[in-house]
Amino acid sequence: MKIETILKSLLVVIALSLSAPVFSDPPAQSGLNVVRFEGGVGFNPWDPDKDIQAVLGFDIVEWCNDVDFDDYDIVPIMEVNVPQDADRIKQLIRGEVQATFWGFSDWDCDRFTTELPLGYGMVQINSTDNDLIAWLRDNQNANSFGLRAHGYMWSPTNEQLKFHLVHHIVWDGVDGEVKWKEILKMSLR
Repeated sequence: MKIETILKSLLVVIALSLSAPVFSDPPAQSGLNVVRFEGGVGFNPWDPDKDIQAVLGFDIVEWCNDVDFDDYDIVPIMEVNVPQDADRIKQLIRGEVQATFWGFSDWDCDRFTTELPLGYGMVQINSTDNDLIAWLRDNQNANSFGLRAHGYMWSPTNEQLKFHLVHHIVWDGVDGEVKWKEILKMSLR
């Protein structure tokens, strides 16, 4: 009876260990459809109505001073080829990047290099695009893409401020001037 109980216990342990999940990083490529890699990113959402902008993923002062600038923050990127639509690629970018928040919305290197930002720090980003190369092909869907970012920044007087960004656009994928819907909310408090 004891041997039978030991054997049953051993079989249960073996069965549980075979069915237990294995925790590891995802593979660089999951079949033909999913590719994961790390790459440099940079974003510049701006709100002309509030006269503000954020620079995410790179140092704008260095960028303005260096003609050959190529120092973007490296983050994980995942791209998915949609099997039902061979020319369509979905993209997801997530990670932590450097960020600055500015009190003007113009792209002006003179101001970037002579004024202090309203805030600077590291923030988490989440960028999605449901059709990465919509403008290179006959579009079959409403192209939707967006960026979310949040984190804490420091003011020039060392005050900790909370940064929040939601920027989402849906457009026809053909004419860059025709937007069906755009949401932009950006704040530093």
